[in-house]
Amino acid sequence: MFVSSQPRGAPRAPPPPPPSPSSPAPPAPPPPSSLNNLLGLKTTTTTGAPAPPPPSHLLLQRQTAGVSGNEPTSPPVENVNAHFYTFPKEKCKKTKILYWNKLAPSSLVHKKNNVWVENVNVSMDSVNLTKIEELFHCETQPSTSNGKKATVERTASSSNDLNSDQTATAQNAGVSKIFDEVYILDQKTSLKISLFLKQFRGLSLEQIVDLVINNNKSTGSPTSGVGGGRPPDEQMTLERLRGLQKCLVGAEQYIVDVQNYDGDYAKLGMAEKFIWHIGQHKFFSSRLDVKCLQREFDEKYKNFTKSFDTLIDCCRKLRSSQSLKQFLFLVLRVGNYLNLGSSSGPAAGFKISSIKQLNALKATGRSSTTLLHVLVDSAENDDNAAAGDKKPLQFTSQLSDVHSAAKIDYEATKTDLMIWSAETRKLIQTVRSATDPQFVQENESFLKLVDESLKELTVEKVREVETSAKVLQEYFCDDLKLTDLLNLFSEFFRNVERAKSDNEQLKMKEERLAKQKELQELKKAFGQCL
Repeated sequence: MFVSSQPRGAPRAPPPPPPSPSSPAPPAPPPPSSLNNLLGLKTTTTTGAPAPPPPSHLLLQRQTAGVSGNEPTSPPVENVNAHFYTFPKEKCKKTKILYWNKLAPSSLVHKKNNVWVENVNVSMDSVNLTKIEELFHCETQPSTSNGKKATVERTASSSNDLNSDQTATAQNAGVSKIFDEVYILDQKTSLKISLFLKQFRGLSLEQIVDLVINNNKSTGSPTSGVGGGRPPDEQMTLERLRGLQKCLVGAEQYIVDVQNYDGDYAKLGMAEKFIWHIGQHKFFSSRLDVKCLQREFDEKYKNFTKSFDTLIDCCRKLRSSQSLKQFLFLVLRVGNYLNLGSSSGPAAGFKISSIKQLNALKATGRSSTTLLHVLVDSAENDDNAAAGDKKPLQFTSQLSDVHSAAKIDYEATKTDLMIWSAETRKLIQTVRSATDPQFVQENESFLKLVDESLKELTVEKVREVETSAKVLQEYFCDDLKLTDLLNLFSEFFRNVERAKSDNEQLKMKEERLAKQKELQELKKAFGQCL
């Protein structure tokens, strides 16, 4: 029970009068020296003229950030991009925060090869800060979301489950006819070879083997009808060579068994006869591998080179785009304005992965309008850029190669190259160690060219790509992998183009509504005159 300390019956003292509205508020105490150190301000202990006031951006930061004087001080650093903390007007409303990975001046002061130390001048004349406050102001009503996501339970009827009713179908055993033939190969290998041989109708087994061993000579004359008169390259294509390679995987022992067969050749099955002809040529598998390499090397080499050159060129263009830099600095300045008074600002720069947040920050009550729409509109209405003969947002067209470069998975491409290089070098070593001097001599010039080309790809080109990727990561202050970085830019450029289109449609709609309103007012005025 609450007991009053005042005696019962004693008159209560009247409440103190309210302060006069005209009376000024008591002056605020001076900030402690630790706060001055934190903000990089100099303090003096000597008497005399008072110290000049700190810069406006530091005053604004001190007024809104709410830094306590007992926080640990940081050493003074160069004020990188300090002019991006000042604005033509102060914030009147609390706005939504642009959540970016901000970079403090201390993290940039000793780095020379990044976009934020280039000191690009961005005009705020085309940026309507009042409109930004209206669009991105915080709602006063508390959020009713409890953060829980509804879960949908999925039930499946066991009676309708087709998988439970599926039964394995019995394999139909082929009815084999009894012939007086000798089969040495297993059924699977024999079937694969038989299917391969059916592609060469009109050619004998010896001619098919000769296409692999010496496919520089034409098999059959054009008038004989043997092989259809087609050149060897059309008869033994790379696809067919690869098919033969698959047929011979694990067939080494079968080749030995067929060669040791001392019975009647005529009694051998078709697949066994083909294996017998293969066994008449030493190093047939190596010869087959060399033929495949000859057919595919130029195309593979060009594809790898093209992919790497595309990545290198794309990295160079991203770093040299002035239009892209201009837009990023516009993002920095508007983002600092939104983040006044929060821990996310002010920032001397931001990691490039933060550009994803531009499309995620939506206007209050207008989910179709994002911060990116506002930034794109401001960039396109920048009179200073137009006066300097600079097309705003031209980076989306200048850097269109980013979309094709983003489709190249560098890590996967590099892995494929290393596997192909290892397999090819193993083949080169096998051929050079062969006991057939003629076989070695006729392939040495080609294999030497292959070895040198692979060294150029696996060492020089790979190093050039990785150097370009590292420079790009440092330039945009992010450690994303090259493929992720290019995909980030590709998606960002598409979002910029989409925002441009949305703004144009909205402008046309507003103009149409304005004309309709004007027409209605004219009709109303004309009716009143009558």
